[in-house]
Amino acid sequence: MRRRAFLLLAVLAVAASGSAAVASPGAWRTVQVPAGRFAIDVPQAWVDVTGSQSQVVALLDKYPKLKPYADALVRNHELKLLSVDAASAGFATNVNVIVAPSEGLTDPRQVASAGAGQVKRSGLLVGPVSSGTVKLPAGTAPVLRYGLAIGGAVTATTQYFLIHGGNAYIVTYTTDRGHGAAYDGTFLRSARSIRFR
Repeated sequence: MRRRAFLLLAVLAVAASGSAAVASPGAWRTVQVPAGRFAIDVPQAWVDVTGSQSQVVALLDKYPKLKPYADALVRNHELKLLSVDAASAGFATNVNVIVAPSEGLTDPRQVASAGAGQVKRSGLLVGPVSSGTVKLPAGTAPVLRYGLAIGGAVTATTQYFLIHGGNAYIVTYTTDRGHGAAYDGTFLRSARSIRFR
């Protein structure tokens, strides 16, 4: 399997210094993503900024270690969704979804293993990478949890890995480490809502 950009854009979470303000998710809405052939629920206040990929690349210029991954995502049109918590202050808590050809892989654990390897080689890892499995309505998904040191902040990142219709789906939720536990329920509820089309 050629190198894929599975380490995603936790750097996008660093819009400025400071910590996130955790808002109650309140109402939810479904985001349809025809280009990725899936739908996912996010809190109503979250904003879809997927179309701002040039801004994504500009932001990543500040973090050269992640730039090769971002360049590949934009070039290959693999970033299908980036939705940001508009209530976040200083740190844009977000979900992003990469959809890439699974290149013959049929077990999402293989994709998760590749993702874990990229995280470990990134030079940004803080602490261990923990792994597990969760049963989602969309399928059994390996899950990785880890922290990255980016722009003076440390992230709390959770990634789910699914394979459907010849594609790997990497669903990444990121917030700052200080608010990771506060967002766990929101992230899991969103992950449980993933539906393939």
